Amino acid sequence: NEKSKLAERCKIIIPIPVADNTGITIQLPAFIAKQQINAPAYTKKLIMKIVAACIDYNNPAVYNSNHTSITVDYNNNTVPSQEIKLPMTVNNDSLLLLMIALQFETNKNNLTKAVGDLRWMPAEIVHAFLYE
Repeated sequence: NEKSKLAERCKIIIPIPVADNTGITIQLPAFIAKQQINAPAYTKKLIMKIVAACIDYNNPAVYNSNHTSITVDYNNNTVPSQEIKLPMTVNNDSLLLLMIALQFETNKNNLTKAVGDLRWMPAEIVHAFLYE
């Protein structure tokens, strides 16, 4: 998203994932949403979407992907560290991409809605690896 960079909204350091022939594992560190993620006014929930995709380097096409999401309350409580596993096949001569997107849910005047303004929809490739 050109209108909202993930690094501008999210100050959580995403460690390099570990990949093997069964998939990838990400050690997401503990974080405090209100202190480490910049969100729009009235935000009550934060959804972190994590997507991995494998591309055949010799014949560019996605041959495998997987995703998950984490929903947390947007407050000053600590979200504990988590080990996230995305089962998938990772072949040799593959480009593995790890992408993260944030979605915010606001509540104003007892009306809950997902934020649809692109300025508040950061998404980026956070890691890319070539397996030979």
